[in-house]
Amino acid sequence: MKTKRIIIFLTLFVIALLCLSSCDTTIGEKTPESNVYHTVTFNFNNGDEIYSTQVEDGQTVAQPISPERENYIFNGWKAAGKYWDFSVQRVYSDTAFVAQWIDASSIFSYATNDDGTVTLTAYNGKLAEIRIPEKISGMTVSGIGEGVFEDFSDETAKIIVLPKTVTSIGARAFRDCTEQIVIMGEISKLGESAFENASKLKVITLSDTLSEIPFKAFSSATALTEITLPKSVTAISEDAFMNCTALRSLVISSPTLSVGNSAFSGCTSLVTVFYTESQAEWEQILLGVDNGGNGNDYFNNVKTYYYSESEPESAGDFWYYNDKNEPRCWLVS
Repeated sequence: MKTKRIIIFLTLFVIALLCLSSCDTTIGEKTPESNVYHTVTFNFNNGDEIYSTQVEDGQTVAQPISPERENYIFNGWKAAGKYWDFSVQRVYSDTAFVAQWIDASSIFSYATNDDGTVTLTAYNGKLAEIRIPEKISGMTVSGIGEGVFEDFSDETAKIIVLPKTVTSIGARAFRDCTEQIVIMGEISKLGESAFENASKLKVITLSDTLSEIPFKAFSSATALTEITLPKSVTAISEDAFMNCTALRSLVISSPTLSVGNSAFSGCTSLVTVFYTESQAEWEQILLGVDNGGNGNDYFNNVKTYYYSESEPESAGDFWYYNDKNEPRCWLVS
């Protein structure tokens, strides 16, 4: 009986050894398989060199900045003849992207100006990104004409980008436009109601040759938070910034500025003016503000700071430009 138990024990022991020897002794130390990468190329189709990068299998690829091409408008990327959605589509093999272009003269109508530049007079396209080119048919685009994007609301379009060459905006050019508007240059000519109710206009730079903010130019531009008025601007017309509810601050430089009735009516967030001239000149401006029906109470009651390039020796309401050209208050104890 004892011999039998010994035989059974030895048999079980041998079976256990066999099981252990058949197991993978590298569990927990298994080397993962090498990652698979694919070559992705971008042909800008505008004379620039083809760009190449590596993308891991099954991953999305970062969309490059939209390229530029004289007299053309960029119209997305295609791979294997089909438009590519960079937000969802993934790369599973070597992929070649080719930029698509549309002749700008085929979707924009324009008028030639006396100086040889052109002003756009109509838009007839269907683009997700309306990136207006610097040139059309070899001529520089300098202006957006009256009503070109008035009442513009296109589910396809997400953004309208104006190049730095555009300096003139006609009357009602963007009135009631619901798309985001990005302006790269400085505006020297501005028509009435140019951006009235342009609800996604956030930033605009005005040229030091602009003399007036015309009637309802920015009325109800509810995303506009701040604006710098160059010294050349000597008049803000009636209703110019009416109901700009996000407008918090102004930089004003003119020593003889006139402000029309209701120019800042409904500007409920307006609390600060950064003024470049003297306190005496600012007080003269306030005396001349047209405030019929209390239309400019928000403007009249702002906190005003006066420019000082160097830190003042005594406490007071002073401001300066920081290294990013932003107005900042001097903190003088």
